[in-house]
Order: sequence, then structure tokens, then C-alpha cells
Amino acid sequence: MPRPYRWRNRYIWYRTASLSVSEHSLICDLLSASKGFALSLVVLFGIGVYASWGYVSGWWLGLFIVAFIVEASLKVTLSERFRRLTIEKQKRPIWRFLYDAGAAYSSVIYGLAGLAMFVPMPDENRVLLIGVYCTIVCAVATSTAFFQPIARWIIPALVAPTIVALMFSGKPEFWLLTLVIAIGVVGAVYLSSLSQMRYSHVSELNEQNKVLVTKLSAQQQVADEQRCLAEKAVIDKSRFIAAASHDLRQPLHAMTLFHHALRHKSENESNRPLFDSIDNSTFALNAMFDSLLDVSKLDANVVEPEYEPVSIQAVFSLLSQEFQPIAKRKALFLNTSDMDVSLYTDQTLFTRILRNLISNALKFTQRGGVKVDAKLTDEHLLVTVSDTGVGIPDGEHARVFTEFYQLGAEQRHGEAGVGLGLSIVNRLSILLGMQVKLDAMPTGGTRASLIIACSELVDEPGEPEKLDSSYMATEPNALTGLNIIFIDDNDAIRLGMYTLLSQWRCCAVCVADEKEALSRLAELQMTPDLIIGDYQLAGILTGIDAIGTLRSRFSNDLPGMLISGATSPDDLLDIKSSGLPYLTKPVSPEALHQVLSDLVSFRAMVSG
Repeated sequence: MPRPYRWRNRYIWYRTASLSVSEHSLICDLLSASKGFALSLVVLFGIGVYASWGYVSGWWLGLFIVAFIVEASLKVTLSERFRRLTIEKQKRPIWRFLYDAGAAYSSVIYGLAGLAMFVPMPDENRVLLIGVYCTIVCAVATSTAFFQPIARWIIPALVAPTIVALMFSGKPEFWLLTLVIAIGVVGAVYLSSLSQMRYSHVSELNEQNKVLVTKLSAQQQVADEQRCLAEKAVIDKSRFIAAASHDLRQPLHAMTLFHHALRHKSENESNRPLFDSIDNSTFALNAMFDSLLDVSKLDANVVEPEYEPVSIQAVFSLLSQEFQPIAKRKALFLNTSDMDVSLYTDQTLFTRILRNLISNALKFTQRGGVKVDAKLTDEHLLVTVSDTGVGIPDGEHARVFTEFYQLGAEQRHGEAGVGLGLSIVNRLSILLGMQVKLDAMPTGGTRASLIIACSELVDEPGEPEKLDSSYMATEPNALTGLNIIFIDDNDAIRLGMYTLLSQWRCCAVCVADEKEALSRLAELQMTPDLIIGDYQLAGILTGIDAIGTLRSRFSNDLPGMLISGATSPDDLLDIKSSGLPYLTKPVSPEALHQVLSDLVSFRAMVSG
């Protein structure tokens, strides 16, 4: 491109292009220090006037003073105005022109001021002027060094008057000084070019960093929003599960009561298999709801371990009795080893962990069987549950411990479940300070290992936990003749409970709330012996409130218990803080009979 066109394009760019990142950064830095720079120049100016006073003509000195005042005033004024502008306005091309014009103006007045060094005066005054002049040259050169191409001609213009004066001095030694100054100017211009390139690079990097920080901040904000949404989804899920669990437990609870009453009245040899099938289906549904309840309890932090010596052998025997019928129905073996060791832990929670592992192993095993073993090493007690089932793929080992995760249908073989068994195992093991892991068996199947520190072992043997079937040993006539108040707002459940209590020869009064209970008791002129209350009643009151109202009317030591389908953390905390015994829907008649018998026996013991 011909030179005239190049200069024309540069002129157009100069007048229209916005400031680059490096230009804007440099002007911001210089103008932000303009006040300090002006103050320094005032000091140097005063020293220079002092050194040249009486030797330089008055009109020349006065002209320089006016030029200096104009320069300082403009720099301070423009810097204040620049600081108030937005970044978009600060990048307008006019500020490039003002900066260049200011630099040119400074180089001219300070370059001409350097001629005062050649005026006849004492050497000490001249030396003082030379020092002031060199300081000003360094300051101006430094302030323009990073701003190309201005530095290419402003620095030479600053020292040009001095070089001309030295060349025409007629002294050869001054000519050598002129050469030295020229070499210094060329070096300064070259170094300023290198510095400007480095400054531009650093400015671009800073701008890129700002962009990255902005993007990262935006991404962090999005991540925080997604996290909040995920937390809200978990809360909504828990609320949905709690509501759905309670609503589904209601008809299941009523069905259990009606089924027990029907079986007690109509069972014979011909229909016993039908009743057994209903029992099995009810048991499966109840197991699912219990899993949901366990998760809700863990979420609510109401599960507090009660540590005591626990016999490993006793727990193995208990679980063997419980699961042998299931294993026989599937033609599987269930073997447990003999290990006479006791550990200090919560017996109920530890048993629940092994119960879930054995149940899971039997569910996924179609041939062979399950072996429960215990092995003592130098540092740990290993309790293992090994099966010969289809196994769990290596990539699924971590995922099976998450809530509601289930293997594919080909691995489940139609077995029912909600995907909470191993999640509960993981959370309970953490609560008890144990570690659980899965390994693939060399011959197929999976081995679940519960790793327990040897420090948890004790010498004192623990008492074995009893099976729920012990409820069946309770004599039916233990509750005969008792006046029992049952409070529930569900008509079907009230009818089922009335039928059940009547079969136990109780005098049952089944009502919807405490007001109806007081009215019916007054009508029948009856004093209650025991209260059964559903936790969630119609309105804002709960079964806890209803029991409290009846106790305040009759006796503070009137036995009471709760039946609840609640699974929300708040409800579980409320139930636990009440101190009332409670059963979770659907309630088995055997368990209900046992709790009622215990309450009556305890009251009789206290009264006697």
C-alpha cells in the first residue's frame, strides 16, 4: 500500500477507533496519579525558578510559569472528569488525542525550559538546573514510554532544544555530549517500544482474566442455582414420599385389620392358602413402607444408637430363624457360621443392617444360596454375606448404595422393592462407625462385607433380640373387659379397629376426635382404661393433643399410645419428643396386642 494511503488509514483509525485495552489501562493509571505527579512538578518547578532567578529574563520565566500552570490545571481537571465517566465513554478516541496533545505540550515546554542551563550563571545554580531538567525528562519519558507511537517523537522532542544548543556551542567536548545524549535517546525509544509491547501483552492478559472471572462467576451462579434446585427437589421428594406413604398406609392399615378379623372368623383348611397369600402380599407392602420410614427417620436425625454388648452368634441365630422359611420357599440354602464374639453396638440397628443384606442376597439369588460368615483379623472383624446370585456389575457397586436405585429387571427377577435396602445399610453403617463394601465372588455372585474395628469388641455376651413372632404368645384374654378409646378420622380404620378390639373382648369406643370421645364417654358414663390415637387427625390437632386432652379430663397416668403413618422428619421428631409408644402403619394385630398388654401391665405394676 502506498505511504499516503497508509498515513490516511492511520489517521482515520486515530480519530475513530476506540481505545484498546492497553491504552485505556495506561491512561487510567496515569490520570489516577495525576495529582501526585502535578505536586512533584510543582516542587521541581520551584527549585528550577529558584536556581534561575536573576539569571533568566523575566518575560521568559513568566511565560514558562504560565505554561506550567496551564499544564497542571488541565491535567488535574481532565483526570477528575475522566474518573467520573463510564468505561464506554472513557474509551472514546478523544481521550487518545487529549493524552497525545498533553504529552506533546509537556515535551515542548520542558524541552524549551532546558535552554535555561546555557544562560550564564554560577556553576552551583547550573548543576541544580541540570538535576531538575534530568528529573523532568525521566518523568515525561517514563509516562510516555508505554504509549507508542507518541514516545517515538515526544522523547526526542523533549531533548531536541538541548541537543541543538550543544551542537551550536562551538565546543568539541559538547559535540561528544550531544552524541552521548543522542545514543541515550535512541536507546530510550527502543526500550520504550519493548516496554510498550510487554505492557500491551500484560493488559490483554488482565482483560482475559477479567473475562474468565466473569464467566466463572456466572457459571458459579448457575451452579448455585442448580444446587438450590436440587436441594429443593430433594425436599419436595421427601415431602411427596411422606404424603404418599401416609396416604397409602391408611387403606393398607385398614385392610390388615379387616384381614385379621376375617381370618379369625372364617379361616379353615380350604381357604388357609388364600389367607397366607394375603399375608405374604401385606408383608411385602409393609416392608416397602418400612424402608421409606427408615429413610425418613435417618433424614430427621431421630435415629440414636443405643450401645450395648451384642452377641454375633445370637444375631446370626435370630436372622437364620427369620429367613430360613424364605430360603426354603426358593429352594436355597442359608448357612451361618459359629462365631462366639460380642461387640459394643446398637443391636437393633446392627441387626437391621444384616437383615437388609441377607434379604437383598436372597432376592437376587435363584440357585445355590446365601452364607453369613464372621472372621476376626488383627485389626477388624469382618461380617460377610455372600450369595451365588447374578452378582452386581463392578460399575454399579457405588450406585446401588444410593436411594431408589434398582438393578435392571433381568437381575431382579420380578422381585418387589423400592431401591432403599442398601442405601439404608450404608447410612446405618456410617451411623455405627462401620464400613460396608461389595466384592464380586470368583465363582459368581456378590459378597457384602461389614468391616468393624476390633476396638468395638467386648468380652461380655449380649442378649439376643427376640422375633416379632413373640407377639403371638400373648394371651388374647389379657385385654378382656378393658375400656379402650380409639381416635382416628378414617371411617374404614375405625371400623376395622372396632372389629379387632371386639374380638379381643374389649369395650371399644372408636371416634374421630377428642371432642367426640368426651361426648361418647359422657353418654356411656364410661371411664377409659387406655387410649389409642392416630397421630395425624383432621384439622390442626394431632393424636398427641387428643391423648393430652383426655388425660387432663380423667387421669394424667392414663395409658396411651400412637399409631402413625407419618414419615416426615418433623412429624417423627414430634412423635419421639412426646414420649408415647407408637407403632407405624400398617400395624400388625400381634404387635398392637403386645404393646397394649405392656401398657396395661406397666400401669398395674405402678399402681400396685
